[in-house]
Formats: sequence, structure tokens, C-alpha cells
Amino acid sequence: MLAVACSGGEKKDLVVGVIGSMTGGASFLGESEKYGLEIAAEEINAAGGILGRKITLVYRDDESNVDKGVTVARDLVEREKVEVIMGPAISHVAYAVVPVVNEYKVINIPQLGITGIADATKSPYTFRGAWTDRMSMAKVANWLVNTKKVKKIGVVYENSAWGTGLRDDLKAELSPLGVTPVAEQASQPGATDFTPQLTAMKNAGAEAVVAAALFTELAKIVKDRDKLGMNIPVVGHMTSTFPAFRQLAGESIKEVYSYLPKAVAFAPGGDIPAKSKAFLDKVATKFGNTRTDQPQLTGQYYDALYLYSEAVKKAGSTDSAKVKVAFEGISGYQGLMDTYKFGPTQHDGSSNPLVVLKAFKWHTDPKYGGTFETAE
Repeated sequence: MLAVACSGGEKKDLVVGVIGSMTGGASFLGESEKYGLEIAAEEINAAGGILGRKITLVYRDDESNVDKGVTVARDLVEREKVEVIMGPAISHVAYAVVPVVNEYKVINIPQLGITGIADATKSPYTFRGAWTDRMSMAKVANWLVNTKKVKKIGVVYENSAWGTGLRDDLKAELSPLGVTPVAEQASQPGATDFTPQLTAMKNAGAEAVVAAALFTELAKIVKDRDKLGMNIPVVGHMTSTFPAFRQLAGESIKEVYSYLPKAVAFAPGGDIPAKSKAFLDKVATKFGNTRTDQPQLTGQYYDALYLYSEAVKKAGSTDSAKVKVAFEGISGYQGLMDTYKFGPTQHDGSSNPLVVLKAFKWHTDPKYGGTFETAE
């Protein structure tokens, strides 16, 4: 679709659809999307828009529900006439929504790590700037084996597509390092007792645990670890960097590690990059918050809109077929969170900017409390 002039010579706004969990237990994801996209849109519009068209963001709440996600995706395309869709940011909804958006041949940028979501063959109009779960597990495996010198590793994982996928990614990355997990233990989403799983790991001699669990379950894991007298590190999902995790884990937060991009990390005695600090200052000023709990996701969606803008400018058009080709030609693009490179068969653009962090050592300034000291 080309930019169309309205009467009076003004061009129509470029409508960007946003699908996210705006309400409910995963509303922090939708909030993080909103923060990043609104700041990017504000900056791009102030600079003249995209091909002279101002960006309008249209939000839809997927309520963390698959059927709802598909419904709102169709509504955004058919009724709102969006030219690109950002999101979803939650795994099970994205698996359902991405094929639908591709049916409409609309550019889609879901910023999440699940395996295969940006397959260039199956989903030719989907591009992802986020690092993948496989990249996360590559970083974790290397850090445990080569930095911490740990070989006996246990894995506790949520019994879901996301959890089993993360487990498989970890095993695939440990294998070339000559390591096989000494114990693999599944748990049900929302589990409240991890004593059986951790007891199995203790009996297997685990020297570290990797937990594919979100922050509520992860807090229970580290508390049960301490109850069992297991003085070993736990590497958790990036939600272990949330203030809510700190509150739930209490004193059991010790020896908990996670992973985030270098852009939201600092070396011992150092500070986060100046560019990241300026961005988080904007978030705090615009939204009246002392912090964003997920600076990396906020930054990813900030980058997502800029990546789309770059592709449209290269294409000279918002026609999806032309934007697709232009997106595939982006190489070495420096965003806030990452340096991006795409290609005709490579719709995952991340260069893997991750570092392992001490989840128990966050920034002393509350405004940057979602950033952490590196463990590397």
C-alpha cells in the first residue's frame, strides 16, 4: 500500500497495530510494548514520520488468550487497515497469531524468544529483532561450563511448549561442551511446591540448576532450594530480574542469575551505557514511573518500530512485499538493544547481545533498577 494523500495535501497516518497482554497477569508485557513503541513513534513523528506519514498506534488486548489474539489480529487488519503488526509478546498467543497475520501478508514483528516464530519459509512476513531462546541457552551453557566450571547441571522446566523448548535448547547447547544434564524435572504451570524436583537434583549431585520458569514459580524454586540446604546457583528466566521476583524470593535471591542484553547491564563498579540511561530517563518522564520492570522488552519494541521505519524507507513504500525485501536487506543496523542483520532466509536479526547477570545485584538508582551487574 502506497502512502495516500488526503484532501488538503496531507498524507494519511501510517497505522501500526499492536497486540499485547494489556490486562491480567501478563500485563507487564503489554505495558513494556507500549512504553517502547510510544517513545519510538513520538521520536519518528517529530522527525517527519515515515515517508512523510505520521505513525498512529492502535492497541488490542489479547488477554493472554489464543482465540482472543487471533480475533484482534483479524480486526486490526480488516477493520483498522493496519500496515504492520507489533507483537504478540507472549508465546502461546504468538504461535497462533503469526500464521494468521502472514495469511494477510502483513509485516509482523513479535519480540519474543520462542523457537521458529520467524521462520522465513513458513512466516515470510514475520521478522524478529529479539534474541531467541536458543541464544539465551547458548549464553547460559557457556557461562556455566566455562566460567563457573560446572558440569553437573539440573534442569527444572514448565511443562509447556515454551518450557520444553527451553529445556531442549539448553541440552542442545550443552552437548557440544560435553555435558548432559544430571536431572530433568518437569513442573506444571502455577506449581507451588518444587521440593520433589529439587530433591531429585540434589540426589543426582547437581551443582547448578537452570529453571525454565517465570518469576512466581522461580521464587518458589529458590526458596525450596534453600530449605533443602542446596547451596548452588540457579539460573532463571529474565523475569527473575523483576522487582516482584525480589519481593517473592526474599533472602533466597542469593546466587540467582539471569540474562539480559549488554545495553541494560553494567560491569562491577561501572554503569549502564549512556544511550540506555537516556532512554530509561525518557520512559520515566513520559509515563510517570520510577522504572520499567522490563527495560529489555521496552527497548526491543522501541527498536522494532525503528527497524520497520528503516525497511519502509529502503523500500520507498509500505507495500508489504516491497517492505519484506527491504527488511531482508537490513544489515549492521545499530539499535538500542542490539545490532541487527536480516536476510532472505534469516528473519531473526539479533546478533545475541546477551550477558549473564547477577539477579541479586541491581542498579542502586531506582530509575535504573531493571538493570543489573554482570556475572561474566
